Amino acid sequence: MGQRIRFGVIAAGGKGERMYPVTKAVPKELFPLGRIPVVGHIAREFLEAGITDIIVVAGRHNVELIREIFTPRPVPAKLASDLSVARFQKVLDDCTIRFIVQDGDYGNGTPLRLAVDKFGIRNCVYAFGDDVVVGANATAGLLSVYYTNGCTVMGCQSVPLERQSAFGILECEAQHGIQRIKRILEKPAAGETTSTLASFGRYVVTESVVDGLAQVRPGKDGEIWFVDAIKAHIESGGQPCAFQPSPGVWHTVGDPAGYSAAVQAVAQEELRYISSQTAVGQ
Repeated sequence: MGQRIRFGVIAAGGKGERMYPVTKAVPKELFPLGRIPVVGHIAREFLEAGITDIIVVAGRHNVELIREIFTPRPVPAKLASDLSVARFQKVLDDCTIRFIVQDGDYGNGTPLRLAVDKFGIRNCVYAFGDDVVVGANATAGLLSVYYTNGCTVMGCQSVPLERQSAFGILECEAQHGIQRIKRILEKPAAGETTSTLASFGRYVVTESVVDGLAQVRPGKDGEIWFVDAIKAHIESGGQPCAFQPSPGVWHTVGDPAGYSAAVQAVAQEELRYISSQTAVGQ
């Protein structure tokens, strides 16, 4: 059984170069998906999975803009009954949201390092601020695996074989109904693996991975890579698990095609949500 997880950490300091030039003015974490920006969807996912202590690690270029999104303001009267707005307002009402300005080495492992150092975190849910899962609560699913098995958990989704080389691919072995990760391959070459399970930016991070992250040194492109801490965990005998949300679908907003797909998916999901809430109220 895993120990209770209190914190959710969102890495939101990316430069958004694949979405240039719009990211000159709007950080990718604030791209709208319906009425709510990407980072708002992630925070809502945390809340609806029971995580109410949220840490956002942002860059100097976007921290004040993101802080404004999470600052409580009176809702315009004409939106007072909007169900999507009300759903997001619960995040502001029910969550404690704190901010860290990212500095030091660049890389997707640095935000978690900073949160660990500042708040003494020993375990948490960790999310990348440009990844959304539509149709299922990915955080709730990862936590279910963690609380049952006590393992580090990585979110994953099957991708077409021809796109395998664009992702970090997980090789897994089924054990007692869960998927144990045996190997992680970064953008494998054709024929290097038959697995098509691509990892994405949702993780349950356990104490051993937190400790290992502190030892990670700059790798490819001089960056601190979070996955290197997971690999070290495996090499030292750890047994992380993979979780594939179902029927949820992972989308990244970091490139034009991914963002377009996310916009459409969220629009459909919001219609389903409003319809279900209206039916309940009748």
